[in-house]
Amino acid sequence: MASSLVVVVGGLLGLGFSGSTAAASSMWNARRRPYVSGSYSPLDPDRPNPLRHLLIGGFAGAAITVGLSSKDDVCLLGAGGDGRSVVDASATLWTALMDPLAAAANHCPRASVSGTAERRSGQIRPGQSEPAMLFIDVASADPAEWQRAYELLHRRLADYADILTSSTDGALRIGAVTVVVTATSGSHGRPSAEGPQYAFRDGSFGDIGSGAAPANAVPVVSAHWSWLFGWDGRGDMPGEERHQLRSTVRAAHADGRLVRIYGFPQHRSRLRRNCWRELVAAGVDLVEVPHGSLGELRGLLGGAKLGPASGPADAQQDTDQYAMLGV
Repeated sequence: MASSLVVVVGGLLGLGFSGSTAAASSMWNARRRPYVSGSYSPLDPDRPNPLRHLLIGGFAGAAITVGLSSKDDVCLLGAGGDGRSVVDASATLWTALMDPLAAAANHCPRASVSGTAERRSGQIRPGQSEPAMLFIDVASADPAEWQRAYELLHRRLADYADILTSSTDGALRIGAVTVVVTATSGSHGRPSAEGPQYAFRDGSFGDIGSGAAPANAVPVVSAHWSWLFGWDGRGDMPGEERHQLRSTVRAAHADGRLVRIYGFPQHRSRLRRNCWRELVAAGVDLVEVPHGSLGELRGLLGGAKLGPASGPADAQQDTDQYAMLGV
C-alpha cells in the first residue's frame, strides 16, 4: 500500500487561489528540505502560504478540517468572531487546494516510480516516491451530513482524476495524491455513485480483518496516541504496550493497510523522539509531526523510510501487499 495516504487539504494556500503555473513554479523555486516519506502535519490556516510551507519543508502530506457550506459545497474552516471555527464559504476545497495541487503536479518534474499497480504520472514535489497523503476531516458529528460531504467529495474529485489515486472495481491506479477522508463521526458509508472512487476512507484498528471495510476502500487505519498508550516517552515503553503496538501494526500490514498515529503529547522534544523511536521500530507508516519538528524525525530515520522497512525483523512483511498503492 501507499507509504503515504494523507489529504493535503489546506487553507489560504500559498499557491494562491488561481492554481496558476506561475504560482506552482514559485513553490519549487524556494529552497527545499529533504523529503520525509510518511510524515504529515496539520495545515495552519493562520500561517502565510501554509501548503507551500509544508511541502518545501519536506512533509509528505497534510491534514485539515472542512465543512459543508449553506450552498452544500465543501469549504475550509476559518475563525469566527467568537473564536470558534466556522465554515468559510469563500474558500472552497477546490479553489483553495485542489486547483493549486493540480497546478503543482503538472509543473513538477516527472519521475517514474516503481510498483506493480497501474500508475498515473506526476508528483507534487520533486523526489516524491509515493502518493502525497491528504487527510480531510469533515467537521460534523451527524452521520448523514458526513455522508453527504463524502458523496460530494466523491463526485467533485473526479475533476482531478489525472493526479489522484483511484479505485475501480477494487483495482487501484496510483496518482500523485491520495485523498483519505477521516470518519470521525463513525460513519463508514460508501458513495452511491458508480465508477472510480477518488475519496478513500480512514478506518480504526477495529477495521483490521473486517470484510465490511475492505482495504481497497479503507486503506489506512488510524488512532490517537492517547487512545492506545499511557506511556508518555519517559523511561522505557512498557513491554505490554510495545507488544500491543507491534502486533497491531503487523496485523494491519498483513491485512493490506497502512497505520497512522497522531495526537502525540505536546511535551519536550526528547520525550517526543522516544515515542517516535517506538513507532519507527514498530513499522508505523504515517506519523503526525508538529510544525518545526520534522528535522527531529528526519534525524531519527537517518535516511530510512517510515513503514515496515524501518521496523524490526519480526515486523517485516512481504512488500507485495503494498504494491497496490505503489510502495
